[in-house]
Amino acid sequence: MDRVELTAVRGTVINGKGEERRVDAQGAPLSAVLAEAGITSYTQTAVTADDEYSVTVTQEEAAAPDWVFLIVQEGERTQLLVFGDPNSKRNVTNVIRLTVS
Repeated sequence: MDRVELTAVRGTVINGKGEERRVDAQGAPLSAVLAEAGITSYTQTAVTADDEYSVTVTQEEAAAPDWVFLIVQEGERTQLLVFGDPNSKRNVTNVIRLTVS
């Protein structure tokens, strides 16, 4: 993340209970993070948290504008945000690893 230009990421995510949470953070699209790492051709990316919880994001999802972001939280922690996704479990906190395939 430290090699990617961070920009304002703003929007609303909805948890499993239907509650909205406003997001106003600094981050970058997942596709930009992967491109900075030299990864342009892939099928999906597994995003893994420090507790080994993992979700997948397809290349199509990552390429969609304003859809999938990595944001920087307090304490330099990284979080995956998937805007507009009804499955709030894909908003992964404390991301430590991206695995592309």
